[in-house]
This record gives sequence, C-alpha cells and structure tokens, in this order.
Amino acid sequence: SAIMATLFFGGYALPFGIGSDFLPILGPFILAGKIIVLLFLFIWVRASLGRPRYDQLMGFAWRTLLPISLVYMIITALLTVFFK
Repeated sequence: SAIMATLFFGGYALPFGIGSDFLPILGPFILAGKIIVLLFLFIWVRASLGRPRYDQLMGFAWRTLLPISLVYMIITALLTVFFK
C-alpha cells in the first residue's frame, strides 16, 4: 500500500495542489491516510470476492489475457513501423 500510495497517488501531496503551504507539516499524515485507505480497499476486496480456482485462473489467462496482450503487441509493432 505504501509503494502504491507513493508511486501512483502522489505520496505526501494533496490532490490538485490543495494546501501546499502546509505540506511539510501535513505530508506524513496525508501519506499515512492514503496508505490506510488503500489497505482498507485491499482488505475489503479480498474479503468480499471469493478465491478463484486454479482452472478458472488458467482459463482467464488463456482466453482473455493472452489474446489481449497479443493484440496489444501487434498494435504497438504497427504503430512503431508506421510512425517511426
């Protein structure tokens, strides 16, 4: 949660630059608040969703993730060739 809050949610910064004058004082508390919210969300999602079986995970990987990644690779290759 701390890594996700730091890398993807701005760390100790408030959204939209609100309260930047008090940032040195509030920074650690803002980061701790973001970590607590993310921990709550992770635990909530983990507790509400059932654990997928191994065959469901393999089916999802083969039927969904592999075709999406192959299409993405083809699109990236075509864009690289045409816009280089």
